[in-house]
Amino acid sequence: GKIVRTILRCIRANCLKTKRSILSVIYVLVPFVLALAFAGYFHISNWDRTLKISAFLEMMGIIYPFLIGITVGIIAQQESRAGQYQFILSAVPSRVSVYIGEICFLLINSLLFCVVAVACFSLLFPFASINGCIQIIGLLLLGTAPIYLIHFLCAFMFGKSASMGLGIAGSLLAAIMLTGLGDICWQYIPWAWSVRFMDFWCLSVTDRNAYLQSCNSFYGGIIINVMVVLVLFAIGIIWIKLWDGGKEND
Repeated sequence: GKIVRTILRCIRANCLKTKRSILSVIYVLVPFVLALAFAGYFHISNWDRTLKISAFLEMMGIIYPFLIGITVGIIAQQESRAGQYQFILSAVPSRVSVYIGEICFLLINSLLFCVVAVACFSLLFPFASINGCIQIIGLLLLGTAPIYLIHFLCAFMFGKSASMGLGIAGSLLAAIMLTGLGDICWQYIPWAWSVRFMDFWCLSVTDRNAYLQSCNSFYGGIIINVMVVLVLFAIGIIWIKLWDGGKEND
């Protein structure tokens, strides 16, 4: 009913606002260029095939937090400049619907980014079946969902600069989580989930026995991931009901 209409209106409004912005470049051009660059290099390099695939998928997980920091920061800035968040603040009866709409818009764009990147790379450097590509996209979406929720709160409370700074720190942390340190604590670090999920996927198709030995860790990470998404979503709903306007985004 009314809630669904508000969510759809919010998604449509965001689509119109970002139609000619840098967000279109980030979500379409960046994954295309990334896939083209990696596939082109892999065709002339003598790396092991498995290493090539894992390198591309891990790089997706590493650069994603930085891109999230930029995109969520830009959206928060647009809301601020469009009347000091009046679109959200004036929607008193349905603030929750607006919040859900904003998150849905971000996740739809995230899906677009993943589909473009994985599909282009797969066409230029065939590495997985359609089913495998769907699994990769699903794991990337699951791994990045909590980061979007964290950045949404950060950007609307502290501004675009804070979101971008957190994005840079998140990308560095994601890279660190591929080392031995990540072996110990990756399940509890949201920025580690995407890169680690990509590693487990690669393991599942290249070394089934090793994957079966470590699948408990993989499934444990997924369970924690889902729980954190639910908790952050609940926190976001409580916050949006109490929020009275964020920091000026600059």
